[in-house]
Amino acid sequence: MATMELGLNETSFASIGSIDTVDMDISRFPIGIPLIDEVLGGRGLMPSMVATVAAPAGCGKTTLLLQLLESISTVSNKKVGYVSGEEDISQLAYNATRIGVTNVQVANMCDVDKICDTVLPRFDVVVLDSFQCLSSKLVKGKRKVQEYAINRIVKAAKETRCVVFNICHLTKDGKLKGDSGVIHAVDCTIQIYKCKPEAYGHDQARRIEVAKNRFGRTGEVVLRMGDTGFDFKAPLKALS
Repeated sequence: MATMELGLNETSFASIGSIDTVDMDISRFPIGIPLIDEVLGGRGLMPSMVATVAAPAGCGKTTLLLQLLESISTVSNKKVGYVSGEEDISQLAYNATRIGVTNVQVANMCDVDKICDTVLPRFDVVVLDSFQCLSSKLVKGKRKVQEYAINRIVKAAKETRCVVFNICHLTKDGKLKGDSGVIHAVDCTIQIYKCKPEAYGHDQARRIEVAKNRFGRTGEVVLRMGDTGFDFKAPLKALS
């Protein structure tokens, strides 16, 4: 795949020692939930990072990301937004309030070009729910739209330094729906799984796994998910 197709600008060759990377560490910021920060490497989010968060229906993708956005807004004082193409913002706000989330800005939007041109430049962290709902007036065909969308998002994230979490759906056999190139294009992949109740003595146990992370370690943790969201203070299984 050509470099330009990955959403990156082409460059000439340069010696690694001559490339300034100091700002990359300085500009990182924490989510503010120690357990989740540690699962992602313990050094905070890298501006311009693009991630996927994938899980079967009912695993808590929206709940988890709303809680993360709320913490980022409070602890790191970052501007955070949740773009929904599946759920009306009044319903989203109702459920968010139930789990104590009030500082996140929400909008209904599906056009990836509008999102990249007008949303990412205004926010530090954005959740797109879901990646499969994204559309474009410039491209036809579901697979072509997804290929175009992820490349557009990656490039816009690098230009605006906005962190983007793409919520993705999984097929019945646990594979990402749609274009497999999405996994290769992003910096981080996070998956959420339902655990068997007998394994942890809780029918709402969820395993959160970071399977790919260009900017830190990978690992997993098992948490309870209840009426007020995920319990980050008492994991059912510690970080591994």
